[in-house]
Amino acid sequence: MAKSDDKIEIENVNAPGLITRVDRMKYSAMRKALLEVMPEGAPQNIGP
Repeated sequence: MAKSDDKIEIENVNAPGLITRVDRMKYSAMRKALLEVMPEGAPQNIGP
């Protein structure tokens, strides 16, 4: 089990300068899950 102080700092892309401390293991697991389902390469414009 992770230590309670095993935290990392992440910066909010929507609010530059806003840094939040989060649990390292939870963040890593969520990041891995998101990267597995996101398409590779640059996003494509699907708008009108």
